Amino acid sequence: MIGSLEAQGLQLAKEKQEYLDKLMEETEELCLQREQKAELERLNQVLEVEKNRIEEMVQDLKSEQEQIK
Repeated sequence: MIGSLEAQGLQLAKEKQEYLDKLMEETEELCLQREQKAELERLNQVLEVEKNRIEEMVQDLKSEQEQIK
């Protein structure tokens, strides 16, 4: 009986460690995903600024072209 309980205790401890390892792995993955999302948001902002700059330049060039005509 005691041997059986000890074996159960060891099995439960092993399962607990496996769950903790899996939780740690998933937590690290989630952290990485958050960092990637933040970087993508930053890049989107940079691209939006550049897009606006280019659109303004295009408008200026169109205005110049109209003046030349």
